[in-house]
Amino acid sequence: MKSSSIVMQQALKKQMEKRNQAAIILQSYWRCFKANQRDYNQKRQAILKLQALFRMKIQRYFFLVKEMAACKIQKWFRNELQRDRVKTEYQRKRHSIVVLQSASRGWMARKQENQRKFLIIRIQSVARKIINERKFQIWRKYTVLCQRRYRAKLHGRLIRRQYLNLIAAAVTIQSCYRGLQTRRLMLLKEESAKGI
Repeated sequence: MKSSSIVMQQALKKQMEKRNQAAIILQSYWRCFKANQRDYNQKRQAILKLQALFRMKIQRYFFLVKEMAACKIQKWFRNELQRDRVKTEYQRKRHSIVVLQSASRGWMARKQENQRKFLIIRIQSVARKIINERKFQIWRKYTVLCQRRYRAKLHGRLIRRQYLNLIAAAVTIQSCYRGLQTRRLMLLKEESAKGI
């Protein structure tokens, strides 16, 4: 029995060794599985991180492209708004400047026109004055001539009347004297005729 217990012990020992070997194999497989799983998980995590990083890079690239496009569109839109604002402001200022310029030019033109009118009126008045002075001198000359002639005519008439009056008086005196002489002569003749 001793041998059977030894055999049993040996068999049991072999069985235990087999179990231990199996357990060791299982443990190694399990450890390998766990290590592989850990390694797999690490690799998976690394791959996921790489994929996430790659996706992030792609998304960031597309985001930056979209952001640049959005910035360009916003910049264009803001420029359009600014251009419209600047254009309306420019047109408003230009219109007000044109109005001011036209008012200024109108004022200057009216001022020049008034100066021209003043100078023309001044020249006309000087010319009229000269013409009127010449006319006045001519009229005065002719008036003085006419007055002289008229006065000379009146004076001539007066002198003629006086002359005629003198002649008439002389004729009257002469006729009176002749009548007196004739009467004297007649009286003498009568007296001498009486005396004969």
